Amino acid sequence: MRVLFGALALAVGLTVLAPAPATAQKRQRDLISREEIDQLQGVLTAYEAVKKLHGEWLRSKSRITNNAEGGGTVAPGPNVYVNGVRSGDVTFLESISLQTVQEMRFLTASQAESRFGSGNLAGVIAVTMRSTLKQDSTKPKP
Repeated sequence: MRVLFGALALAVGLTVLAPAPATAQKRQRDLISREEIDQLQGVLTAYEAVKKLHGEWLRSKSRITNNAEGGGTVAPGPNVYVNGVRSGDVTFLESISLQTVQEMRFLTASQAESRFGSGNLAGVIAVTMRSTLKQDSTKPKP
């Protein structure tokens, strides 16, 4: 009886510890990859993709307190950087065609400050555009 119970406990333990199948990839909290973008249907803009896959990126997470009464104002939301250049706030994502995006990554305020400097209290959505060389690989090089 003890042997049967021990074998059963071992089998249950191994089942719990077994790795997840390769097909069930866990989505990263700070990244929207090209593979995820390719799987979206009916989504045309970068804003729609972020809203669908990581809506939490669009909400402000910072509170700024700097008035005399001790009250604060909420940061309006993350800034958007395209290929390392500040382009605007989250509404700018509405003007980016999803077909042109390679990946989007959310950076926290501290990550954004170390990469882009101050002024990103609600974080950053960093958009990396697809290379035109990859898109136009059939054109001859000059």
